[in-house]
Amino acid sequence: VALTRFVGMFAFGLWDAKTRTLHLARDRMGEKPIYSAPTRHPRVFGSELKAIRCFPDFHPELVLGAARAMLSTGWVPDDSCIWRGVFKLPPGSALSLTAADFAKAR
Repeated sequence: VALTRFVGMFAFGLWDAKTRTLHLARDRMGEKPIYSAPTRHPRVFGSELKAIRCFPDFHPELVLGAARAMLSTGWVPDDSCIWRGVFKLPPGSALSLTAADFAKAR
């Protein structure tokens, strides 16, 4: 509910230590992206792909269709990402992942 009051460009992640839940959110217009990918950590996230790429156990694999879109239009559609296995949260969305979700992803 509080997210509907946010105005402007934002993407963030909040860890709730009490409930052991990670909350990710992105602005309504989709100006600021937020990416998430499973790794052995078990999940990493960032508003730029280079934040995910810096993890040593993340090995990016190019998605050719997304790469073509990037080269021809200058952007990648919201329903895809240039690297396989990386999830891009849709504009105006929020996602909550519990510790149990992390265990399933391993």
